[in-house]
Amino acid sequence: MLTVARNEGSAASLVSGIAWTGIMSLLMTWTVLFLARRWESKAEDSIVFRFVQLTVGVILGIASFSLSEFLMVPWSEIATNQNFVFINPAQQNWNKSWQGFYDQNSMPLLAGHIAYFGSLMWIVRWWRQSDVLRKNRFSVWAIAWSVAMAAFVQGLFYFPAPWCLILAGVTSFSLQMTSPWLDYSENKKLA
Repeated sequence: MLTVARNEGSAASLVSGIAWTGIMSLLMTWTVLFLARRWESKAEDSIVFRFVQLTVGVILGIASFSLSEFLMVPWSEIATNQNFVFINPAQQNWNKSWQGFYDQNSMPLLAGHIAYFGSLMWIVRWWRQSDVLRKNRFSVWAIAWSVAMAAFVQGLFYFPAPWCLILAGVTSFSLQMTSPWLDYSENKKLA
């Protein structure tokens, strides 16, 4: 919507990007909810939880690439020029190992999707945002942290902005709103 408002693209080219964002956010949210419910009764083991999320992130990356190919998302048209790229995929001559991650237009291929989603799932402690015993039902700071970590990962493994940031924010928001939560202040009043 912001891109159309600034007259940088047509609304028709954004529909597939919006659909991709919605479906991938839904998949990420369901995945984290599934994992968090399995981990509810276990003591937090950050290393194991992160490894499982990394593995699931690889699967989500494959799903993301397949979905973007199915929807024919025109990444080069709908990506903004403002990104936090530490690795410039357009200048791939300096490191040939990145050539399988991006196409000639610097848009992510399968390896790019896998690297982005795997890293995003690994770096953010998503299970804490869906924990029944979290302090608040909804935290803007959790969304801000998720978006900041998505920007960091986007800088390491380029992914079209603002879509990668919107995806992290929407996932964090929906994860918090759909997760059960116990309000301790109400329990103290009853006791």
